[in-house]
Amino acid sequence: MKLSSPLKNSVVLTGSSGQLSQSIIKLWSSHPISMTHTLLPFSKSQLDITDPKSIDLKLPSKDVAVLINTAAYTDVNGAEINHEISYEVNALGPELLSKWAHNHNAKLLQVSTDFVFDGNASVPYDIYATPNPINIYGLSKRKGEECVIKKLPESSSIVRTSALYSSTGKNFVNTMLNLMITRDSLSVIDDQIISPTSSNSLAKVLMSIAQKLVEGTAHKIYHWNDGGTLSWYDFATEIQKEALSLGLLTTRIPMARVSSRDYESIAQRPSYSVMDRGKTLTNFECPKESWQTQLNTVLKKKIEKNSHLTAGL
Repeated sequence: MKLSSPLKNSVVLTGSSGQLSQSIIKLWSSHPISMTHTLLPFSKSQLDITDPKSIDLKLPSKDVAVLINTAAYTDVNGAEINHEISYEVNALGPELLSKWAHNHNAKLLQVSTDFVFDGNASVPYDIYATPNPINIYGLSKRKGEECVIKKLPESSSIVRTSALYSSTGKNFVNTMLNLMITRDSLSVIDDQIISPTSSNSLAKVLMSIAQKLVEGTAHKIYHWNDGGTLSWYDFATEIQKEALSLGLLTTRIPMARVSSRDYESIAQRPSYSVMDRGKTLTNFECPKESWQTQLNTVLKKKIEKNSHLTAGL
């Protein structure tokens, strides 16, 4: 049952067609925040965060408590070519949303990335680590962070995440599964260390932080991932193992370890992208499952989706 709230009872979600927003939408009704607040999702076609006129026209001016900005330009190689688009979406967008939130007494929850760091660390980056992006994508996302912090120092939160994936959309898990079906062998980078993040687990964390923002008790930078420290090769190996056990794959193909020097890429990528999520675990209600369990859950969702599609034929 939804409880009525006279003021500030809406949560705006940008980038609603993306994998993260889709997870938030699916999980919303199961979180306590849904009892007091209505979710207002906006896709890119419905709300252009780079256009102040679109923001003023589409967003309700009186009852927005929190804006959750998941809209982003995430093509890392593409950002090296399309500088202007990357900065418009990842920097100007958060700046305009921050201004709107400031003018309408709303809070902002901004999703950011591990790519704000240079990857030269050997231990997980904590929330106080100094950003030093090494590619345009990371630079544009860091600029977005700075805009939010400057405009909303006491009424915003930033959540950095890494290697995000879900059962749908373009991500490493789905790419690997497709390649494992269509190829006889694979070569996967083994000298870039990551911490994979399920969109489902991140969605739960974001909803918990949004709840705290509503209550006025969350005002800083947080990190979230599913707790692993592994290479892309290790991740691909686990994807194949789990997919075989679940029947998503029928044949095991050989995979070779390769260096990032042997992999053609326009953008330079951090060699170490693990972030310390300790503060987030301490301050919020967060998923406790391992990264392997999170991966298993996502792969099972793919099976459920395929079953539904088959049943409809």
